[in-house]
Amino acid sequence: MSRVILCAGKRAVRPYVLKTSGVRIFTIEELCYALSRSLDMLDEGMIDREMALFIKNDLGFEDRGKLLEEMVLTKADLKSRLVVIFCTCDYFDRDEITRICNELDELSGMSRIARHKRRADRYMESGQIRRAAAEYRKILADRDSTQLSQAEYGNVLHNVGVSDMRSRLYLQAAEYFREAYERNENIESL
Repeated sequence: MSRVILCAGKRAVRPYVLKTSGVRIFTIEELCYALSRSLDMLDEGMIDREMALFIKNDLGFEDRGKLLEEMVLTKADLKSRLVVIFCTCDYFDRDEITRICNELDELSGMSRIARHKRRADRYMESGQIRRAAAEYRKILADRDSTQLSQAEYGNVLHNVGVSDMRSRLYLQAAEYFREAYERNENIESL
């Protein structure tokens, strides 16, 4: 079952554009949603003074905006900054914020390339095959892809093959599956 959450606060006249995705944000609820969906791509630099000023001036949450601006200036960690934003409205309850904080703890132990893979895997699991394929191809082109184990790299190749197969690029997909099997030795790739 899903729920509908009405945007109860002020709607900004000019949107804030998220650096991670280019998504245009007009309300605090939209900001909370968008940030929670891109945890694996966030760092402290993305929750910056500009966002604090947007919250303070454009959305009308003066105290929260000032607090976030102070946290940016004192170089507070990502989790603390996010909690301030998430507690600005009732979009998330306490359990959801705790779950998000636990996920952030898990992500903080991952390399940048592993976070990209996790994001691509999420796209794949949710059926967003083209977005997943674009992320997987970025991973393959990234010089830091050497941080992945042979099996992980093979799984990335496998998923690019799945994307190509669904796009009816069968010969190209077959090549990805072959190379994936050589690395991950997974019978599914073969």
